[in-house]
Amino acid sequence: MVDLATSRVIRRVPLGHRPNNLAVTPDGRRVYVCIRGESQVEIVDTVALEKVKSLPVGRAPQNVYCSPDGRWMIATSMDDNKLTVIDIPTEMPAFEVPLPGQPRPLVIDAETRRLYVQLSDLHGFVVVDLASRKVVDKALLPDAPPGAQPLIPRRMSGPERS
Repeated sequence: MVDLATSRVIRRVPLGHRPNNLAVTPDGRRVYVCIRGESQVEIVDTVALEKVKSLPVGRAPQNVYCSPDGRWMIATSMDDNKLTVIDIPTEMPAFEVPLPGQPRPLVIDAETRRLYVQLSDLHGFVVVDLASRKVVDKALLPDAPPGAQPLIPRRMSGPERS
């Protein structure tokens, strides 16, 4: 934890192996952190400055996002091709959404009805309906010019990646 006024570290909170992306609850009282090496999201209390809970979310969690309505945290599992939706008030997994590929970044619409999820090896994205808990559409982008190389190379997710 860093004091923003002084940029001084005021406390270190031990977390699991390979912490990755994080998201903060709307009230600022909890930080959810993806722990890639342990297939979980860890929750840190920002008042006590301590880890308070670990939740299983699937292998190789990469990103976690807070929904605009403040109800959910949504964690991606790269090695299980799914999303885990965590209920913020109960701090428990509420449901999972299977995906047809490895989830990368996602965007949540303002009404928290739809997710737009980029998948590895898909030149486009899938649309997830949260109410039905499933993929309802896919948008493909135009083909790249011949010989074009990806701007970001494919990244390995499992233990083979250092």
